[in-house]
Amino acid sequence: MTNNEKYISIFGHFYQPPRFNPWTLEIDLDISSRPYHDWNDKITIESYLSNAYARLKNDDLIEDIVNNYEKITFSFGPLLLSYLKNKYNKLYNLIIEADKESASKFSGHGNAIAQPYAHIILPLSTKQNKERAIYWGIKYFEKTYDRYPEGFWLPEAAVDNQTLEILSNYGIKFVILSPHQAKSIKSGSEFIEVNEKKLNTKITYRAILPSGNNIGVIFYNRWLSGLVAFGEILKSGELFARKLIESFDNSDSPQLVSIATDGETYGHHKPKGEEELAKALSIIESNGINITNYSYYFSTYGPRLDVIINENTSWSCPHGIERWRSNCGCASEIRPGWNQEWRVPLRKSIDWLSDIVEDVIQKLGQQVSTDINNAILDYIDVMYNYDAEKVSTFIDKYVIKENENNTINFLKLMELVKNSILMQSSDAWFFEDIYRPEPIQSLKFAKRVIQLIEDLSNTKIEDKFLEILKDAKSNDQRYGNGKDIYEREVIPSFMPPEKIGASFAMRLLFKNYPNENDYYSYKIIIGPYKRYELGRARAINGIATLISKITWRSTPIVFSSIYYGWYNLHSGAKILMDQKSYFELDKNMEELFSKGLLPDIIDLIQKTFYPNYYNLNNLLKDDQKFVMDHVLESAIEELSKHYEILYNNYLPVMEYVKSLNLNYPKVFEILLQYELEKSFLEMLESEFIDFNKLGQVIQWSKNLEVKIDDLVHSILRNRIEKEIDNLIDNPKDINSISTLQQLLEISMELNVPIEYLWEAQNKFIYLRNRILRPIISSKEDMDKTFINSYKLISNNLKVKFP
Repeated sequence: MTNNEKYISIFGHFYQPPRFNPWTLEIDLDISSRPYHDWNDKITIESYLSNAYARLKNDDLIEDIVNNYEKITFSFGPLLLSYLKNKYNKLYNLIIEADKESASKFSGHGNAIAQPYAHIILPLSTKQNKERAIYWGIKYFEKTYDRYPEGFWLPEAAVDNQTLEILSNYGIKFVILSPHQAKSIKSGSEFIEVNEKKLNTKITYRAILPSGNNIGVIFYNRWLSGLVAFGEILKSGELFARKLIESFDNSDSPQLVSIATDGETYGHHKPKGEEELAKALSIIESNGINITNYSYYFSTYGPRLDVIINENTSWSCPHGIERWRSNCGCASEIRPGWNQEWRVPLRKSIDWLSDIVEDVIQKLGQQVSTDINNAILDYIDVMYNYDAEKVSTFIDKYVIKENENNTINFLKLMELVKNSILMQSSDAWFFEDIYRPEPIQSLKFAKRVIQLIEDLSNTKIEDKFLEILKDAKSNDQRYGNGKDIYEREVIPSFMPPEKIGASFAMRLLFKNYPNENDYYSYKIIIGPYKRYELGRARAINGIATLISKITWRSTPIVFSSIYYGWYNLHSGAKILMDQKSYFELDKNMEELFSKGLLPDIIDLIQKTFYPNYYNLNNLLKDDQKFVMDHVLESAIEELSKHYEILYNNYLPVMEYVKSLNLNYPKVFEILLQYELEKSFLEMLESEFIDFNKLGQVIQWSKNLEVKIDDLVHSILRNRIEKEIDNLIDNPKDINSISTLQQLLEISMELNVPIEYLWEAQNKFIYLRNRILRPIISSKEDMDKTFINSYKLISNNLKVKFP
């Protein structure tokens, strides 16, 4: 067999659990992910972004940057893609471009394949929810990549024939499975049993389904995949490439060697794994072996043998799919001695709730919609971005417009379906205990489902749900059972319009907003309101209308909030019944405020708005941060003045202590660090940097042995990136070249980690590849001084030049 018939494909399944608040649709600040905003943010930086800018290195010198997504088969969960589109749009576009580039290279067969909208264990879901999750995944893929998907990733590779029938009916050509999921293969006219050791994973298969339909299957190399995911192979790109190449046999037929792992393996689970992946891919290509994607290979060579799949199996549970419904032993190694008996009642409670959802949909759906089931499928068009015009078109197509409530109830039904699928996300059952973020997140979606059902059907079901959930006991007695966890962790995240309004009212104390504002999943239209101020204290009363972007429900509210120093903030909001109640509240507030009776104002707010009365502790973390940033602003300003005075007063004695070669008291170190950092920041943020003075400050800090904070490194990094941007626009700008050169020298003197200059390296390599190399190769007149300066810059950035 020639190299022309040897193919290697590396598949990465990229996915994050749905971490957003079901009422705000935003991911809240998560302190467990520091220094990042949340875990999506952290893993994006460590894996998704680093794979789009993977370094090809020779020793420590970067030779080039490659987009790994152009060389691997990949699937991105729709919810993760939505996150990237909103928060990391440039990265999102690089992923889309990688698919388009690969489709151009491989006769229309792109690297991307689809997966369901939510990461649910499909064999454990109802047929209706299977079809919804699959259809939404297909349609989301179409909207994202502007083509129909050929392949489909099943969450956890969990498979049953019903799922494959649905995929086949939708025209999906193939799925990806582990070799142990093959039950039997056709030999002659009969099917013979097979195990993973005997299954040939270098060819593709056709799964024969009970209906007579079929769908393609690509079985990945499980042993090699395990070496990548759980072994040490990613420590060396050379070893990785060699193991892949050595996996071919001497057959004369075309062969596909493929591996499948979580995409996060490259960079997050295995730091620098994206670099070793890029190196391995480069080595494979240099050996003349084809790097391909699943879609191209399957389309070109087709299935060679028929197979019967082993139903109710998965890639991450040797017990089939028990990991997501029973105490099978999976995850017990995380905390030896713990059990996972909690999985049974959690699954039972979620399934019970899911059944009620279906009843509500079918009973109420026909009252508000002309075709509720097709409306549910087409709801993906709305969920894609909740564009008001698309929502309006969707409503026109499906709503029976007898009254305004039909529209609101119809949209509530759509959200009911969405959240009922999200509450089934596989992560909730995957780990060692129910007291973890993943089960808690599932229960938040369940709470949203319960709220919508109770709103729509006027039937109380929460108590029954909690009665079932009560049997899900945490291994840690401090956390009790599922009901305890629900009440402690889920209820506080509930964000009805009144709490949204009260949270916004706290923000209004510190910032002036326009009359119309987007705040989480609401549009807030501010009506009349009044401000009161007395020294540090301030208060506000007003009226606003909250319009849900999701259900289109309009809620008029009256709100109040008060701040009287530091963390003393209180607010409340309630449905506005009439203008009279607002004017009466405002009159009482004005009277109390004029007399300085601040405690009485707090009592007034509490009595007026109970139970929708909140303090700073009740806010979401992002709102807490917003408020405290404003509160501490004046405190920082005041402290700065005190530091300045103290520094000037004690500078002589500090210098004398140093002249005696004695150690400073800790309090002196803090004063010196503050003054030095202040000097650094002032100079780095000025338009023209006085490098002589900056050098003196650096030398001063070294002499005094004062540690410089990361904030200085961050500002320095931003200034370096700014100068490279200037050079991209004008590569011969002598001032920017000189400034950049000196800034990089300063970064070295301050021992700034090279990782801090990751984006600067990206920008400089763009400058080198797209601008400097063409100038140099064209023999265009460029002073040697410029070239030498660029060599010094590239050396400091650890980048090859030219």
